[in-house]
Amino acid sequence: MLTRGHLEYPQSELNKAWKKLLLNQFHDVLPGTSIQTVYEDVHQYYKEIADSCNDVIERALAALLTGGQSENVYAVNTLSWTRREVVTLPNGENRVSTSQTLLDGSTVALAEAPSFGYAVIDGRTQHSQSVAASQNESGEITVENGILRAIIDAGGRVVSLKVKAASS
Repeated sequence: MLTRGHLEYPQSELNKAWKKLLLNQFHDVLPGTSIQTVYEDVHQYYKEIADSCNDVIERALAALLTGGQSENVYAVNTLSWTRREVVTLPNGENRVSTSQTLLDGSTVALAEAPSFGYAVIDGRTQHSQSVAASQNESGEITVENGILRAIIDAGGRVVSLKVKAASS
């Protein structure tokens, strides 16, 4: 594999995953005529296949993007159009100025990556719009930024949505 960093082609890992995938194509598995324990094994094999392939992908991207030397966080877009998405940052990283910590402790940020490309999530290249959220005693949540103010009731329904410039 030709990369900025060094990465040996993971032939044995890919072969192992491929053979597990082929095993799961057995003639009793596909039509649903196996017993329950077979399907439990199949689900475990599919999980192992996905984990192995995701690991290969992560290592390849790390070698391609950073040569294994960077602490940056990248948003990779494998699609043929530009994507702008909210992404979860690894390990709750909060060094991105435009990130937001959620109630479950995870950290998210807005990322925009070109088609078949990537973006560095560092706070400088991302769109910045601070958001404030609060909850009152009755369970209503107010979320607002410089443009909008939304009130969501305890049942999850939007009960008010105002454009700030129009409501001033």
